[in-house]
Amino acid sequence: MIGTASAPARSIVGVARLKPSPERREAEFALLVSDSFQGQGLGIQMLKHLLDVGRAEGLERVTAEILPDNGAMQAVCRKLGFRLHGAAGDPTVRAEITL
Repeated sequence: MIGTASAPARSIVGVARLKPSPERREAEFALLVSDSFQGQGLGIQMLKHLLDVGRAEGLERVTAEILPDNGAMQAVCRKLGFRLHGAAGDPTVRAEITL
């Protein structure tokens, strides 16, 4: 978006979503924060909000598949109480939390 002197530009700096599983009371989350806004706590706040939404919707579990080299996202998940599962050579690390 383009801004002016009287109206600064607005842009999307992060996106978060829950994708519920139709047959179970769980959902997978996806989270993206623009590189220039990483490390400022935005991802943690967005994921906390997703967990609150999940609880309000009556979900029992929230999961995600994370690339093994995405240590920052793994750290965010650990900080919020997710359990991480995966072995060396696995294509992804599974993050899981019971609500």
